[in-house]
Order: sequence, then structure tokens, then C-alpha cells
Amino acid sequence: MRDAIAYAEITKKPLCMMSLHFSATFENISHAHGFSNWFMECIMRLYSKASSEVQINGFRSSPIQFHISIRQGCPLSMKLFDLCLNPLLQTLETGLRGIKTGRDQNQVAVTAYADEVTVFLTSPADAQKSQEILHIYETATGARVNRQKSRAQALGGWDMKTQILYIPYQTDVNILGFKFTNKVNVAANENWSTVTSRVRVLVQDTYHRDLSLDRRRHFVHA
Repeated sequence: MRDAIAYAEITKKPLCMMSLHFSATFENISHAHGFSNWFMECIMRLYSKASSEVQINGFRSSPIQFHISIRQGCPLSMKLFDLCLNPLLQTLETGLRGIKTGRDQNQVAVTAYADEVTVFLTSPADAQKSQEILHIYETATGARVNRQKSRAQALGGWDMKTQILYIPYQTDVNILGFKFTNKVNVAANENWSTVTSRVRVLVQDTYHRDLSLDRRRHFVHA
């Protein structure tokens, strides 16, 4: 993403960096994905008669059986999300022009990490194509683009009159906890300042806790 911003800043070519957030990603999709019956039976055994318990102040409730979804924090959650998201990523990668960044000059149209999906658009035609792909994906899977949490950032000479799913444009976008602006150095300095301030607070907090602990130990030994 930083390379994309540098690309637009240096070349002055139009680029829109669109950060997408989804809701209801895999509640309504088909569970068939080409896996063998043996594999699906293994997964079914993991969740057959599954239950959860609630723990409050050291006390645990009686088992609560559930019949849909998965346990909170289950490792399968992200794997299932990846399986649901992969067709969208492949379609965007092949359907959009993308940009060439980095030393290897690889063509990149979309990046994804966990539930953070960032799409790179270089023309109004790409914007229209991305809307068509997202519409098909929503129809096929039941997932929905959360327009309130999604953001678009105009870079280079991108025309902000181009509407993409009515996602609002912003001068800076937060992705995975990092701020991205239309200037690489500005974003880097702000991120560095934010990280160092957090580290400073943590170090000071840890130091004071350790200092008080040392004092108590000194008092006990005395």
C-alpha cells in the first residue's frame, strides 16, 4: 500500500486505493467447496453436539449447546473466511488492471490481510468493473460491503467525482492500525510518531510497576 502511494505520488497517475470491510461474510453461502467427504466428516465431528460455557468471576455456567456458526475464537473462523474471500480476490486480480510496484514489478490489483481488503483502481472503467464484481460476490455469497466502514482514497490525479458503491473519500485511511495519506513521508512520520508514543507509554508503565515491585521486595527483605 505504501508502494502504491509512492507510485501515484511520483508518476502523478490516477489511482484510487479502496479499503473494503465486509459484514455477514459466510452466514448464507454454500458449504460445498470441493472437499472430500472424509474431510467434511472430520469437520462435522468437531462440531457435533458442541457446546460452550460462560465464565464470570471464576464461575462457569452449565454447557450451552449451539446449532449454527462456530465457537468464538475458533481457529477455523479465519480459514472459513479465507475460503469465502478467495474467489473475490481472484476475480478482482484478473478483472482489474492493477499497478506495478516494487523491485519485481509485480502486477497488483488487490491485497488482503485477515478481513482487510484493499483494491487498487486506475481508471473509471476499473471502478465500474469492481462494482460489478462486488455485486456478483454479494449476490452469490450473502456477504455485504459495509459502506460505513469502507473508505476510498484519491491519489495522483484520481477524480473524486467517480462514485464507487457510494463509499466516501477521505484524505487519510487507517488500514491495520496504520495511517495512509497521499504523501508517503507524511504517513511514515505520523505512523512512527504514533508507534513510538505507544511504546514509550508501555515502557514507562512497565518501569513503574517493576520499580514498585522492587521497593516491596526491598521492604520485605529489610
